[in-house]
Amino acid sequence: MQKQQIVDAVADYIVKDGTMKTYSGNWITTFDEIPEALAVPDFVSKHSGDIFYALTGREEISDIELEKDGFNIVYGLAFCPNYEGEDEDEFEQ
Repeated sequence: MQKQQIVDAVADYIVKDGTMKTYSGNWITTFDEIPEALAVPDFVSKHSGDIFYALTGREEISDIELEKDGFNIVYGLAFCPNYEGEDEDEFEQ
């Protein structure tokens, strides 16, 4: 695989994994959580800027921060099937 293909595959994994696991829309994915089948551990840390750039263009992501050891992501709630937000009926009177 070429570098860009690996970057795109890692970005796809991060989005799929994060949207499926979050209950609030917020999720942190650390570099060492990326399966070695996608990328060797050093690849993710060395190319974190490229992966960050690939993630910033994704419609599922509302906000993202690149941290020293991972990605801190806020996903759009429409993309989070396990979202356990506030029950809107609680606020209606």
